[in-house]
Amino acid sequence: MYRSLVKICVSMLACLAIATVGLAADQGAPAYAGSSSPPKAKHAKSHERITLGIGGAADKRSAEMLTSALAANGLKSTVRESKEKPAEVTASVEPTSDLSTYANAIAAVNTPQKSTAPPTLSVVVFAPFTTQTAQQVMDKLASLPGIDAKNSKADVEKGELWVRINGTTKVTLTDISAAVQSAGVTAQMTKSAKGKQT
Repeated sequence: MYRSLVKICVSMLACLAIATVGLAADQGAPAYAGSSSPPKAKHAKSHERITLGIGGAADKRSAEMLTSALAANGLKSTVRESKEKPAEVTASVEPTSDLSTYANAIAAVNTPQKSTAPPTLSVVVFAPFTTQTAQQVMDKLASLPGIDAKNSKADVEKGELWVRINGTTKVTLTDISAAVQSAGVTAQMTKSAKGKQT
């Protein structure tokens, strides 16, 4: 009788140990198969680095105000004082984000010189333009909603095209890139420190 009780107790302890190990394995098992590490999270949005032309940063205070306006709308970029011409700044944006949001944020800033140098936003496109190809791109951009073609400008010598965003209609970096490509031009949205397209 005693031996039977011992066998029953040993059997119960063995079953309990097996069940405990199995439960721990289930609770600690990874939710992925065939890998010892969790899958890498995919970024919901892929950002692209671009160059923006910010007008109206005539002094340090104006530059700070414009920087704050961009930051308040989720665009991290530092605008530097630029008295004679619009400042070029680099920022990371999601290709399908609405650039008119940033243009409106910039235009709404009441800088000290707003009456003579109103804040503006342009996307700078870099390519080895000729007079002809620059005009072809301008013609394509003129039909794109959200673009102020009249106040956009090309500098063939520098290989730059400043595309003014008017802030009235949604326009994205994808839209601008598609318009440039449809004109037969391969362009970049940033440049190296030496001024070459990157």
